[in-house]
Amino acid sequence: MSLKVILIGTGGFGSCWEEAIITHRLQVVAIVEKDEAMAEQARERYKLPKNRVFKADDLSWAQLKADLVIDSAPPFDRKKRIIAALLSGKNCLSAKPVILDVAECLEIMETEKASGK
Repeated sequence: MSLKVILIGTGGFGSCWEEAIITHRLQVVAIVEKDEAMAEQARERYKLPKNRVFKADDLSWAQLKADLVIDSAPPFDRKKRIIAALLSGKNCLSAKPVILDVAECLEIMETEKASGK
């Protein structure tokens, strides 16, 4: 059984995960990407249906069944993405910096503690 992954950010640092995804036989079940061309390339690469591609500001991906969220998108708005992942029962792996604000970091840590993730 492979881990099911939601990949947030598919260009730049997001593309760095492709080797690990293949090597460890992770199953990408959805992608979140603001750039339409990059989203389409990733959708084809991971053989996803169009309804598994989400815009950057759409948090409905959090309702999908997945084990892990990998967030490689820029840190702006990362707090809401990480919190959405944690509150929906998913583990979250984030690029650095995780967040740009200490107060937001503390809020993420409290959510993580409360979620048990």
